Amino acid sequence: MYRRDEPWRRLSSRLYEEPLAHEAVPRNTGVLATAAHPKIQIVGEPGDARPAPKLPSNALEELVDVARVLQAEEIDLDHLLHVIATKARELLRTDTSWIALLDESRARVRIAVTCGTVDPDFPRMEVDLGTGLGGVALDRGWTLIVADYLRYQQSTPPFVRQVMLREGIASVICAPMMRGQNMVGALYVGNRLATRFDGTHGSLMATLAAQASAAIENGRLYERLLDKTRLLEATFEIHRQLGEVAMAELGLEGVMTELARLTGRRLRLEQAHVAPFELHVGPEGAGQVDEPIALVVPVVTRGADAGSITVYGARPLTELEHNAFTHGATVLALELMKHEAALAVEWRLRGELLEELLSMAGEPSETLLVRANRLGFDLNEPHRLLVIELGKGDRRDLDSLARHLRSRRYSDVRLAGRFGERVVVVTSDSIDGARRLAIMLRGEAAAPTAVVIGISSSGCDFSATFREARACAAFALANGATPVAAEYDALGALRFMLDASDPAHCRAIVRERLGTLHDYDARHGTQLLPTLRAYLETNGKHASIAARCHVHPSTVKYRIGRIAQLLEHPIDGAETRFELTLALRLLDLFRATGADLLAPA
Repeated sequence: MYRRDEPWRRLSSRLYEEPLAHEAVPRNTGVLATAAHPKIQIVGEPGDARPAPKLPSNALEELVDVARVLQAEEIDLDHLLHVIATKARELLRTDTSWIALLDESRARVRIAVTCGTVDPDFPRMEVDLGTGLGGVALDRGWTLIVADYLRYQQSTPPFVRQVMLREGIASVICAPMMRGQNMVGALYVGNRLATRFDGTHGSLMATLAAQASAAIENGRLYERLLDKTRLLEATFEIHRQLGEVAMAELGLEGVMTELARLTGRRLRLEQAHVAPFELHVGPEGAGQVDEPIALVVPVVTRGADAGSITVYGARPLTELEHNAFTHGATVLALELMKHEAALAVEWRLRGELLEELLSMAGEPSETLLVRANRLGFDLNEPHRLLVIELGKGDRRDLDSLARHLRSRRYSDVRLAGRFGERVVVVTSDSIDGARRLAIMLRGEAAAPTAVVIGISSSGCDFSATFREARACAAFALANGATPVAAEYDALGALRFMLDASDPAHCRAIVRERLGTLHDYDARHGTQLLPTLRAYLETNGKHASIAARCHVHPSTVKYRIGRIAQLLEHPIDGAETRFELTLALRLLDLFRATGADLLAPA
């Protein structure tokens, strides 16, 4: 509430003030002045003004009646203002009356209701607190009587003064409406002919203004209470409707759609628990994609953020909308927790199924087939299996990693669980899907060597694909793998090397056959080792070697001679060619897992 505690802004030096003495108040209405203790100022010379109409002899009784009427009308503030203006005009017997209320946010006094005025701009008048009749009267707390408005010199805005003169207002009484030290507004009456209003009229206006202030404040209080009641009722209705949607098992999309309908807003839900992980909803014609963000509401489950609701729209949010989105976030959190509970049961069953599949020997039993079908898993369909080993740089719990993989974020995962000291994942038979999953897991790892992944071939035999993927992961882990994953399909004829727990023997073979050429190339910047590879892969055809190495055939002949010289034996023998080919394949195999057998041990 705005309080009258600013210093009095002095009026123009030409303003004439004459405080009235109590003797000027007639005996029959003196009680009005005594009761209200008004501060009244007559501003300006009355001149040739006509006498003001006599007040009714029963003015006090009429004020009491007005008080009763105002008390009865408090429940409807708009109607109450019209009643106050009408009663003021009737009691003072004036041509016009109007009420201006204080806009606390802007410290301006604005017209709220008029009675008897004709100018269309009259309701648009407003003044700053401390300017114009209403601003001065309210700021100072005095009732002002202006006998001749045309000659009245004050800091009224030009627009307000022009409207008053167009309306023909000649004489005005302006009484401040106060509630203790709290400012409410100002009550005016005006005549189109100059009128000698006196202290009796000012006292009556001050008393009426005091009654009006109490009635207006009570009306505002009632409106606030009524608004709160309506807000509670509307909030309860929103709670009921969202609850019905939740009970109807319509899911996250159903709750979001209903929330958008209730608020008329375009909304976006983001969460990482249930597909789709990003959901856009909105009533028809709710807005475009480029709408500004009005609010972001967190969705919290078990004390942690589980997602968020983004609210779009340029218009400010109402308190009811805030309540709706807060409760909507609660309903969505319950939906997510319900989905999490269902997923936990489903994945516990899937984990048990996976453990049985990995441990079984031979064909799956009929019971196992039925259990798998109930979980939407066809054991007769080909699959790929991933085995995930944690390196030294990763301290994540294996159970947590398995739960993470079971989240709906990974659409390629069909089964996942911990099996011993590793995590096993079953995907479709798509190698692209398996690679995509491997890339995501490596991208989330704390370090490049923190996660090692083995990918099996496509097949229906779980024990076979498990052996393949486990061997690939173990082989990569033993050799310090840095690429995304070791794929069984990429090993070709060298798959027998998957069981090699120590690469030292392989390193010795490669160094013995290829080390001399590798070191020579490194020292002299030559390309003998690539030339040897081309020689073996083209069966020694010089033209093909020259084309592949982008050199002249005579250069190929020189390089082959130099290779034989460095290796200290010809390279065209079948046994030599086999040994060199094996060494190159071993080199490629280990490089595919991130280990270079030609690098220093």
